Amino acid sequence: MNRAGVVAAQARERELLTELAHAIERGAPHTLDPLLRPSWEAAGTDAARRRVVVDQVASLTDTSAIACITVSARPARLSLRPMRVPGSS
Repeated sequence: MNRAGVVAAQARERELLTELAHAIERGAPHTLDPLLRPSWEAAGTDAARRRVVVDQVASLTDTSAIACITVSARPARLSLRPMRVPGSS
């Protein structure tokens, strides 16, 4: 891939990560990993809650990030499935 292609790919990845973070934040705490939910609940400020979301996104591999989002027909819209605790209904 040429330099322009790399720059374009990186820009799209940043866009997707930003959209993913917003989707996680909108659905929190249900869209957070169960281990991060107590941190969300204990967070006293918007900045502290945003940090929990950043921690969630940072914990994802490329594959798991892609697996937890669905890109609709309009690429700017993401919907996120709630994270499930194994063994729960």
